[in-house]
Parts: sequence; structure tokens; C-alpha cells
Amino acid sequence: MQQTVLITGGSRGIGAAMARAFAAAGYAVAVNYHRSEAEARALVEELSSSGYSVRAFQADVSDPVQAQSLVDNVLDIFCQLDILICNAGVAWTGLLCDMTDTDYRRVLGTDLDGVFYCCRAPIGTWYTGSMGVSSRSPRCGDVPAHPARRPTRQPRPA
Repeated sequence: MQQTVLITGGSRGIGAAMARAFAAAGYAVAVNYHRSEAEARALVEELSSSGYSVRAFQADVSDPVQAQSLVDNVLDIFCQLDILICNAGVAWTGLLCDMTDTDYRRVLGTDLDGVFYCCRAPIGTWYTGSMGVSSRSPRCGDVPAHPARRPTRQPRPA
């Protein structure tokens, strides 16, 4: 089965370059965008016309519900997720003294929270059967007793 990569912030710039590279390397590519729908559609058209498997998914990764839905939708379409690239980002170009609390939350919401939400989203699908738990050290917390597996789903019936 073809491996799948999800690239957040994948509709333009470095994200689009990564999408092109992964598609050329034989991966199915899931491109996430928040507001850049036109760029995402153009990229999908470009790669699809070259015969690559690519889809665009709209989601604001700073929202935990949307981040979870993003991963769920990628799994529904491609049935697996092998690589997650958290590329979505918001830049602040002003002076720190001019940054409002709202600006700060917007930057951290995408750049920090979005990474956490996207990394957390597929964890429930990584395990088959019961999950073993080991608490060997208070610092480590609960860790799986078996290696994590990549998220997969059964293909939808045709």
C-alpha cells in the first residue's frame, strides 16, 4: 500500500515544496490549508495532473476539534498515515512591545498548540487490541508496553 504523508500548512511555500517532493517520491499526499484554498486547489490540480495521489483538507490546526477531524479525514480517505509534517505556522513581524495578547495566542495557537493537537490526533489509531501500560518512573508516566504502530484504517468498501 502507498505510504501517506500529511503536511499541515502544505498549500504554499515550504509546505507546497514538500508536497511536490513527497508526491514525486511516491507518497500519497494530504495537503492541509487553513485559509489558502486557492493555492491548495492549484497544488492539488498540479500534482493530480501529473498522476500523483493528492488531496487538500481545510482545517485550523490551532483548534483541537479541527485538528482531530483533519487526521480522521485523512485516515478515512487514505486509510493510513505514515508521516505527519507540522509545517503550519504564523509569523509575527512586529515589535514584541506591539504584540497584543490576541496576536500572541494566534501565533502560539498555530505554532505550538497546532503541533500538539496534530501529533495527539492519530494516537488512538496507533494501537490494535489492548494497550499495555508501564509506569516505570514517575518522570516517564504511562508508556505503551509495545511499540507504536502507524495509524491505519480498513479501506472503505467500493
